[in-house]
Amino acid sequence: SKADDFENICRTLKRIKEELHIEVCASLGILTVEQAKELRKAGVTRYHSNLETAGSNFPNICSTHTYADKFVTIKNAQAAGLRVCSGGILGLGETREQRVEWAFTLKELGIDSVPLNMLTPIPGTPFENNKPLPPLEILRAFAVFRFILPKAQIRTAGGREVNLRDLQALALNGGASGIMIGGYLTTAGRGTDRDMQMLKDLDRPRSMPNLD
Repeated sequence: SKADDFENICRTLKRIKEELHIEVCASLGILTVEQAKELRKAGVTRYHSNLETAGSNFPNICSTHTYADKFVTIKNAQAAGLRVCSGGILGLGETREQRVEWAFTLKELGIDSVPLNMLTPIPGTPFENNKPLPPLEILRAFAVFRFILPKAQIRTAGGREVNLRDLQALALNGGASGIMIGGYLTTAGRGTDRDMQMLKDLDRPRSMPNLD
């Protein structure tokens, strides 16, 4: 909201890139093409902007911006040469048909990095009474996304511990190509030692191969 916020962010990102030598991904909300170009100059290679759900379901979950705003941001990032990471949350009241719609939208946009979160109902939030999806329903959704997006890196993220419970490992054998570990934005996740043991038991590498 402040005039110099974006400039400060770009300076910080440039320093991160120069000093840490890591791939930098930014998640900054609605983005103009000019801002996207400035991020590219700062060393950012990927931009994160979740679609969250299907376009037909989006008005039911968000009132601060539109699905079209999401599209414009993704297109602006891509026009500046940034690769886009975009996924969303399963369990927002969407139908199975809307999950397919959402997956095909990601395919249409050429998204190759897809984080799939699962809603964890939190008291005091609008979706506090949403019924959690059954674990097998979530696993079927992962399989459908993998079928529609065969080359994408699909990752399980927030909510997997709560929603998949003992079936978390099956996600990695049924569609997901990786997991996000540690804490998330609003939930704690589980200990990284347990996740590393799960990967070891599955004989999975710690880094993913290039899927291009």
